[in-house]
Amino acid sequence: MIFLWKMKKKKENATQISKTYTYEVRISRKGRKAVYKGIYDSGNLLVSQITGQGVCIIQKEQAAKLLLPKEKSEIEQLHIQFSEEKEEKKREKNGKNKQQIEQPLWMWAKQFQTGIYVLQYSTVGKKNAKMPGVMAEEIVVLKDGEVLTRTKGMLGISQEELSETKEFFVLLPNDIFDREESSNIL
Repeated sequence: MIFLWKMKKKKENATQISKTYTYEVRISRKGRKAVYKGIYDSGNLLVSQITGQGVCIIQKEQAAKLLLPKEKSEIEQLHIQFSEEKEEKKREKNGKNKQQIEQPLWMWAKQFQTGIYVLQYSTVGKKNAKMPGVMAEEIVVLKDGEVLTRTKGMLGISQEELSETKEFFVLLPNDIFDREESSNIL
C-alpha cells in the first residue's frame, strides 16, 4: 500500500514539474505561423554557430508547418544523409576517420544561401551528431497568456520524438529567458 502511495506521489510531482516548465510557444518564419507546447530544458545547451544563441529543438513533423515545400524535401535529404553517416561510423572499427567539427567554407556558403543549416552537437551516447536547422523570425514564449520572451532564433529539427506522451513538441534552450532583443542577429 505504501509503495502505491509513493508511486502516486512521484507521478503527481512529475506532473507538477511538467506543468511548471511547460509553455506556449509561438513561432513565425517565412510568413508561416504555428503554436506549440514547449518545455524549458536547462540541459539544452546546444548553441548555434550562426547566432551564438541556444537552439530550440522541434520535432520534424511539427516543424513541417513552418517549412516551405522545397525546405521539407531538403531537410528530409539531410536526415537521410545524417543517418547514413551514423551507420558508416558504426561500421568503422578503429575510428581512424574521425569527422571534423568545422565545416568547409563552401558548406557555410550553401547554408546561408538555402537557409538550412547543419547543427553539430554531442550528447550522452552521441558524438559529433548533426541535425538540420532553420532560422525563425520570431519565437514568442508565453505562460498563462503573458509574454515572457520574444526573440529570433535557430530551430533544430529533430527526427526523434521529444515526448513519448506528446505533452510538448519544442525543447526550449537554457538561455531562452536571458536573451535581449537587441542581441538578435540575422
